[in-house]
Amino acid sequence: MRLLSRWFSVLLCCSLLALSACGPQEDEDDDSPAETVPVITTQPASVQSDGSAVELRVAASGGGLSYQWYRNETAVSNATSASYSTATAGAYHVLVRNSLGEARSTTAQVTVSVDPVIVVQPASASVTAGGSARLAVVATGEGLSYQWYRGGAALNGATGASLQTNVADSYYVVVSSSRDGARPVTSASATLSVATAAQAPVITTPPVAQSVIAGRPAWFAVTATGTDLQYAWYKDGMQIAGAIERAYVLQPAASVNQGAYHVVVRNGAGVVSSAPVQLTVLPVGDGSNTGAVVAAAQAFLDTLNAAQKTAAASPNATGTVMFAATLANARAWSARSGLHHGLRLDSSLSSRQLAAAERLIAAALSAGGATMVSEIRLSDGVYARLRGDDAAGADRYSIAIFGTPSSSAPWSLQITGHQLVHNISYNAPQVSATPMFVGARPPHWAVNSAGATVTNNDASTSGTPHAALQAQRAAVAALAAALRDDSSSSVAARLPLPVTALLMAPDADSDTAYRAATYPSGTTGRGVRVDRLDTAQQAAVKAVVEAWVKTQAADVAQTLLDAYLASDALNATYVAYGNGVGGSPDFDAYPNAKALPASAANSYLRIDGPRVWIEFLVRSEDGVGGALSAQVYYSSVWRDKVADYGARF
Repeated sequence: MRLLSRWFSVLLCCSLLALSACGPQEDEDDDSPAETVPVITTQPASVQSDGSAVELRVAASGGGLSYQWYRNETAVSNATSASYSTATAGAYHVLVRNSLGEARSTTAQVTVSVDPVIVVQPASASVTAGGSARLAVVATGEGLSYQWYRGGAALNGATGASLQTNVADSYYVVVSSSRDGARPVTSASATLSVATAAQAPVITTPPVAQSVIAGRPAWFAVTATGTDLQYAWYKDGMQIAGAIERAYVLQPAASVNQGAYHVVVRNGAGVVSSAPVQLTVLPVGDGSNTGAVVAAAQAFLDTLNAAQKTAAASPNATGTVMFAATLANARAWSARSGLHHGLRLDSSLSSRQLAAAERLIAAALSAGGATMVSEIRLSDGVYARLRGDDAAGADRYSIAIFGTPSSSAPWSLQITGHQLVHNISYNAPQVSATPMFVGARPPHWAVNSAGATVTNNDASTSGTPHAALQAQRAAVAALAAALRDDSSSSVAARLPLPVTALLMAPDADSDTAYRAATYPSGTTGRGVRVDRLDTAQQAAVKAVVEAWVKTQAADVAQTLLDAYLASDALNATYVAYGNGVGGSPDFDAYPNAKALPASAANSYLRIDGPRVWIEFLVRSEDGVGGALSAQVYYSSVWRDKVADYGARF
């Protein structure tokens, strides 16, 4: 028992979240950069949450930095890294400190709403006798619907985002969402008045410049006085066909939309034009996250010696982090224990190098994603010890960089090991964080109050519990239950044959599934299409996709979620499940606490969309022997049918 306790302490030392505690005990001050007074280079940005966690992030220079986040001027417990994830509304700032001083960030507001949000209110208008005006609202949210009211009474058939009317009165619109739990929101009132004479247009509130990440909505709006107003929007001096509303909306915005926009407002009494304002559309490479990752990658490289960053001579090279950006190099990852290419995160690195690697991984992922990496490595250490597999373990994970870290040129970061691979591409043709393979082996375990490691724990077990893929498992379990609660979807989604291996995983040597395996097509044998599901079931589908995608940095995740969960994409997505050995899909939180854990084996769930592909499988440890005998574990893969490896190859 004491040996297991001592081993676990060593394992924790080598985890990703405590890398700096391991490695050679050298004098780190010899080649460490001198500290300077902290300077914040990237301020945290205000953000709106739909009820799920959002990420606040700060970047700073100075060396030897520590962080403390505050909500409404009160320190947040354990919020002591450069990023902080929260689903709680409030005013947030961070103090960045070192031995020479501190810097306080600007305040970022986190607002939480599952309700639709009106971003452009209807504006009052004036017409001359016999004229009519168009009142319009711009809102964001999911599955929006509209109902206009005049003088407090609902207008029959007035259910669009705009309303054409010639009746002088007061108007407002109620915007509703199909999202579960969302409350309708009511716009401000707008008045249509009838003037006795024409009045020339005057712009009172001009459009304002803005920057958005590609894939997110952008809009310009103008407010003007005058009668019988007509609007025409221009981009780079050219009129935009069909852009004749008071607001011009791009949903989503793409790089081709970047440019200078202005609006011309006219009527029979005159014409007035706004000044041009710039729309900047940021690819992920120019977003806040890429700059932080590039800086963290360069800081990591600066800690390495020449051999550790010499270009690899073969796809399977070890001892170096640098690889040419070729498909042969990128796809040389597998899900087996043993030697993985790249620079090993073990005692061959100094504590300073390991700490820099930790900061790079944290910069590249969300807070939840970085925690998942740590938990997977810890689980693999448990597996290595109990299985007696010297090729596995927390220190058998590696980092590889394909190309040169840059804020403008394409490159990729890979984090790889027995139960994990992240492939994150920057400045690539497509925003991409795939292929991503994650596993939990064992799926749950605990260090009990006596200091012993147990893998058949349940919720009542004393001590510290671990479950590396808890967020993913819980989302899968909820979706499977939602499908089976309805007899028609239960039958339509069930696969006829048991699934014993992931369809799109790599083989023992490399990612042979890329461009080699064929994804299902057609309308049969793929499960049930999402547009055939009810609202609650559709919400459960989205939660599964988010559980994988939100392991990534906020700007990467949002761009991918916008693509995967757009209405047309979601409606063309299929969901399927496979029964376990016990005759039903079993995604219980503690399968190895059951009398017959293997009854959960082969429980399977799949999301199959126009782009997104996610598989989750419960696998059997049958034949392993020892402490893990007859237990089960989890494997999963997330791919993008369009954008694996950034669509570079």
